[in-house]
Amino acid sequence: MTPPKTDKEIMAKYIPESSLEMVMEIMKKYQIVLNIKAARRTKLGDFRAPHQNLSARISMNADLNPYAFLITLVHEIAHWLVWEKHGPSKKIKPHGQEWKNNYQKLMDPFLICSIFPEKILILLTNHMKNPKASTVSDIPLALALKKHDNKNEVLHLGDLQTDDAFIFRGSSFKIIKKNRSRFLCQEKQSGKKYLIHSIAEIERIDS
Repeated sequence: MTPPKTDKEIMAKYIPESSLEMVMEIMKKYQIVLNIKAARRTKLGDFRAPHQNLSARISMNADLNPYAFLITLVHEIAHWLVWEKHGPSKKIKPHGQEWKNNYQKLMDPFLICSIFPEKILILLTNHMKNPKASTVSDIPLALALKKHDNKNEVLHLGDLQTDDAFIFRGSSFKIIKKNRSRFLCQEKQSGKKYLIHSIAEIERIDS
């Protein structure tokens, strides 16, 4: 009978090998409870404070590439540390200065070339000067990370031009206006207009 894998062996599947020891040290130090979930469209990971009989926990999407997984995990651990210190305080904003300080402190040791490819490292280092609530909001960083996804020839909405047609989540759209991060698009069947993120994965179609 094969013995069950240790936490370290499981984590090694999801993050860069050179970051493993540091991650395990952090998780042990703060007694992080981690659940790895199937892919979710609305989030890459999240932190849940204790509720009723459930302990505090972090959940992560299993389909993230190693660099995105590591960044998201550190992001969520920063939330964990803010909660441990301040609890359910209404004075503390979810991505306020307390979270930013913890996130920057936790991420700093990982900002080295033995963990991240050069392009991601440069963009991530700049991102961490004033981190946003999500890496998806940092378009250059989000696109650099997506290039390491285990998918072939992924096309993003930002690769198209105004009036180009595409399929997104099973529906056909046309780009009406290109904004900085979210494009105004019209669904062909209903005529309704939606804002769709420029890094959304789409399929190009003939107009």
